[in-house]
Amino acid sequence: MFTENIPPQVEIQTQNNAVEINGQCGVEFSASDIDSPLAGALLIRDGHVVADMPLSGKVVRTTLTTYDYVPNEKNEWLVQVFDRQGNRTLSSGVSLTCADGKNRAPQPFIRVSKRHLKVGDKILLDAGWSLDPDGDTSKMTVEWDLNGDGKFDTPSSMEKTFTHNYKKPGVYQIIARLTDEYGDTSRSIPFGIRVDRANAQ
Repeated sequence: MFTENIPPQVEIQTQNNAVEINGQCGVEFSASDIDSPLAGALLIRDGHVVADMPLSGKVVRTTLTTYDYVPNEKNEWLVQVFDRQGNRTLSSGVSLTCADGKNRAPQPFIRVSKRHLKVGDKILLDAGWSLDPDGDTSKMTVEWDLNGDGKFDTPSSMEKTFTHNYKKPGVYQIIARLTDEYGDTSRSIPFGIRVDRANAQ
């Protein structure tokens, strides 16, 4: 039930040069809402969503980070914030340059063999197309969150593929976390799969 339609306030705090945080480009912003708790934020670079994060409370000041940037290139950055009532606000655009740090985090590129399957069917998760912009991709490790709960269900491995089957029907989100040889990490954008009940015998 929607009880109010007042959108949140949002402002990018970073000016001129974005900060490098663990191999990613970071943009600091503040957001507030007088009536409804905040729900989430999107980071937008030159019209493309490059990161997202959940929010809570009515006032926040935090930093969104992304692996999706080009060092020493000036881009227009925006932050869009949503509240729990579905109201949204897009910040004013800010021109920022992400400096070339000592090391850039991995760039996830994930493939799945199928997005619609049945209980017991095998699904192949493949992070083999992911890149390490300035390191040895073969030394990059992968972990998998198989149900979108924020906890990674597999141990860290240099093996870029993983086969899994789901024992219960439902809609699941899958996230890969990549770590390079210097310890910098990045997470893939969540992608959803649907698992239906197996056919009755």
